[in-house]
Amino acid sequence: MNAIVHDVGGVDQDLSLNQASATEPEKVALAKIKALFPDISSSTDVLPRVEELFKSNHDLIAGTHILETDSRADVVEYMGSLVPFTVSEEPKLWPLVKVVKLYVDSEHLKTGAILVDLPGFRDSNAARTAVTRQYMTRANEIVVVARLTRAATDQTTGELSREGYMKRLKHDGRKHLTIVCTCSDQFEPSDAAEDFKGDKQFLEKYHSLNNEIESRHADLDSLSKAPKKLDLMRQEILSLETQLQQLCSDARDKYATESIINTYRKLLGEDTSITCFVTSSHHYLKHLNPRKALGIMSMEQTQIPMLQNYCASAPLEQKLALARQFDENLGDIRGSARVFAGNASAGVNEVARRRAKHEMDQAFRRLSAELNNEALVLATNMQNNVGIFLDSLSGAIARGEKNCLDLHGKLIKANRFPAVKSAYLHHGESTTGKLKNINEQFLSPLGGEVEILWGAFITETEKYLKDWNDRVLHALTQFEISWQDCIDKNFESSPKGRSTSVQVLEEFLMPRLERAQALATDFCQKLVEDQRPARRLFLFPDRLKELLGPGYDRATEEKGTGAFERMVNVFEKYVREAHVFGSLGQDIEKEVVGIQERSRKLCEEWGRTLAEGIQGNIHGWLKNTEDIGKEEAGHRAEILRIVEKYKTQLDTIGQSIYI
Repeated sequence: MNAIVHDVGGVDQDLSLNQASATEPEKVALAKIKALFPDISSSTDVLPRVEELFKSNHDLIAGTHILETDSRADVVEYMGSLVPFTVSEEPKLWPLVKVVKLYVDSEHLKTGAILVDLPGFRDSNAARTAVTRQYMTRANEIVVVARLTRAATDQTTGELSREGYMKRLKHDGRKHLTIVCTCSDQFEPSDAAEDFKGDKQFLEKYHSLNNEIESRHADLDSLSKAPKKLDLMRQEILSLETQLQQLCSDARDKYATESIINTYRKLLGEDTSITCFVTSSHHYLKHLNPRKALGIMSMEQTQIPMLQNYCASAPLEQKLALARQFDENLGDIRGSARVFAGNASAGVNEVARRRAKHEMDQAFRRLSAELNNEALVLATNMQNNVGIFLDSLSGAIARGEKNCLDLHGKLIKANRFPAVKSAYLHHGESTTGKLKNINEQFLSPLGGEVEILWGAFITETEKYLKDWNDRVLHALTQFEISWQDCIDKNFESSPKGRSTSVQVLEEFLMPRLERAQALATDFCQKLVEDQRPARRLFLFPDRLKELLGPGYDRATEEKGTGAFERMVNVFEKYVREAHVFGSLGQDIEKEVVGIQERSRKLCEEWGRTLAEGIQGNIHGWLKNTEDIGKEEAGHRAEILRIVEKYKTQLDTIGQSIYI
């Protein structure tokens, strides 16, 4: 509203809202003010009225209002609440409503359409005309929609039609205008009798049908006691009224169309092509009702299906009208096609493909050498790590045996013969006294020492695996860079060859790079699971009990006087001579070597599988690029053939455009 007041020249001066000497911007502003306040006469009254309007219409001050509904009635009612129209002196708020957007599910409107409200007889023409012109500057197809009674008589409609015609003429050179006449449903037969009284043939048919209708209406009273005849008479009347309505509609369409075409040809030129539709929307909507009413026009007679088809074909007409522009570029296109088709370096050529093969063979050999070298480094490191562990284990085993015998001697001195014999009979698994679970007591010193050695061994093994993983990942990354460089350098001139190559790179190598990033973590997890059998050997007494079993059995065979001393000596002798702890150490050594060997094979197998997969994909990729090169060479040859084959036809088309 401040902008409107500014456009009208401010409110410090008393400007008559009806003065004819106002400038064009002032006329538009004045028109908006008159629409808001029909009874206002001076610009000095504008600001007080604006404040009063805002107080009673807070929702219109600013913002966007959204209504979602499936009902036309809801839309009409909602818009009516924003733009009252029932009382002529009530402020009309349409100048404050900038845009109303309707979204409908319609195949005919899938590309969108803008409806601009043209000025009415008592509307403010300058304001609405200005809005219309703004939209016309952005439109690529303009259809004038007007009431049937205004299409040929309203001055503003004619002016805007001329502007739309000139815009199309500049856009695609067509001397054409489309007019849609609405509200033809309000045309009554009595109107036709007056409007077309100069057509004797029409009047004769009109009066004949009208007289028959009046005659049958007069006979209705006499048939009140004969229901069947009464219904039959009413059906005959309805049929005659439908015929009369159709007769008048046909005459209306004929004369209205002729009148409109003649009027606009005088305005735009006699050589103007004018398409005119006279639509009957009420009759059309009745066809959409499941219970169709009698006496309505057919779908075709409403002309709305014809209008729909016309709107759908409008883009095709525009494309045809722009053919001249196509012809201007046709020569350049044909020339460019010849240059492209004759360029042997375009696309995947044999030289580039051989160069790519050589580069990728070199890159693959580098990768294979790095993978093999890293596998060898890993195997060497792990073997050295095992050697360090076993050297330390040897001393621990000797100390474990000594600790076992020392502990055994102390336990013998602290217990009597029956208790010791009972412990031997149970293979060291007595449940009471100081001899309770003596196998676990024998193993405990060794287990604690080996646990420390084992922790250091596993830590070093994990470190070597992670170092190997980092170097393998680096080698793969360098190979990826080499592959990408090879694609960029050798397939730049072939979009298909390049895109196919990048796709192979992304689909094959990228997942393996991602997998390699987590390789050490996965292998270390397998290592945790793999070390459990070895740890049981020095943390749980099961294996030691098994190794000591024969010694327990031999000791319990001693009988008679001095059996206690002999029994103890037999057991200790067995521990020494049977190398019980040495056997336990060998078991641990076997497990450690197995862990090292399994980890080495796991890494070697992964590297070998990766290399084989990469080599196979490189060969397949290069074979595919060879096929693409042959395909592109065939396309270039086909382009040359087509250009030459259709040279005469294209020249003829270019000439025919200007005929």
